[in-house]
Amino acid sequence: MPGVIIVGASVAGVSVAESLREHGYSGPIRLFGAESRLPYDRPPLSKALLRADAPDDPPPLRPRSWYDEAGVELSLGRRATGLVTGPHGVVLDEDDLATGDHLVIATGARARRLPGVDGPRVHYLRDHDDAGRLRTALADPGRLVVLGAGFIGLEVAAAAVDRGWNVTVLEREPGPLTRVLGPRAGALCVRPHLARGTDLRFGAAVAETCPEGVRLEDGSVVPADLVVVGAGAVPNAGWLSGSGVEVSDGVVCDAHGRTSVPGVWAVGDVARWRNELTGRHQRVEQWTSARDQAALVARAIATGDSRGWATPPYFWSDLFEHKVQFCGHAAPDSTVWTAQNGNRALALFGRAERLEAVLTVDAPRLLGLGRRRLAERGGWDEAVAWAKEAMA
Repeated sequence: MPGVIIVGASVAGVSVAESLREHGYSGPIRLFGAESRLPYDRPPLSKALLRADAPDDPPPLRPRSWYDEAGVELSLGRRATGLVTGPHGVVLDEDDLATGDHLVIATGARARRLPGVDGPRVHYLRDHDDAGRLRTALADPGRLVVLGAGFIGLEVAAAAVDRGWNVTVLEREPGPLTRVLGPRAGALCVRPHLARGTDLRFGAAVAETCPEGVRLEDGSVVPADLVVVGAGAVPNAGWLSGSGVEVSDGVVCDAHGRTSVPGVWAVGDVARWRNELTGRHQRVEQWTSARDQAALVARAIATGDSRGWATPPYFWSDLFEHKVQFCGHAAPDSTVWTAQNGNRALALFGRAERLEAVLTVDAPRLLGLGRRRLAERGGWDEAVAWAKEAMA
């Protein structure tokens, strides 16, 4: 059957289907998802859905009726196990083949597992079922140890503190969010945790879990009734082995979403795109980036108008009642400027006399202004002068 096959039914895959119809594509669209429930948003999994009063199910991205009305054939509980070309096709559940003119890979990523960290008290968080199990486990407060001071770990820690847990966060790096923001900017994001009494320990190398809790490489044990691992994500690209699609820390794409195989595209957490604004070629695990990439691929398929990805990546995090927002790209060797004024905080990241990224805490208006400067490829000195005035 001709048409477009989309493999993966999270925000990236659903957004491709939406955008195809918005751009006038009238051919068949088939959307396959590994989970059995209607496609839903993932950001609330580590935030709202861990609250005691949270609903059992996250709201769907689209109601079931939308797929029928849009002419999108939605098949759930179907796992991709292989890809073939000529014609393009996806092997589902080992023995069923679906073919089409274009194939869009949107299979996302899975939680990174840590060796030696397992057992009934250990939780990973990536999908709705994970969130449901964790919410149930948080019902009776005790001692929680979170492994990893990235945004997922810090969000889970915040939710647990709000539910009365005694929380310790263990991070191998010398500071929070070091790989994403660096130590100075990362410190701005954990001020709410410090104010609420979260025990943040850095340079803590975990060896394994044990009956008493978590054993560190120095032999000491951190007591725990519950352990949550936030160690990053691994792209779901193993099923592409032998397909001819190039994979290296995700599916390798150009700035338009094209893979190494003509007619095969990739979007979202599984895809490593080149961003024409930042000059980076990397996977970006962010909701807005998934939407942006999906729109570009759908436009190219539907109209032939192929545009490069040239918008600054953006993400947000809710830590207690505080909102952290980030736009752009920061690197370990970026120049960093920071300022605080009460609960508000602002950080700028630069390279080669150009503004690279903006971080704000409780300052959404400044984030919007900074995002505009990024899109305009603003200079570093001008950005710092603006920031000083804005935070005065």
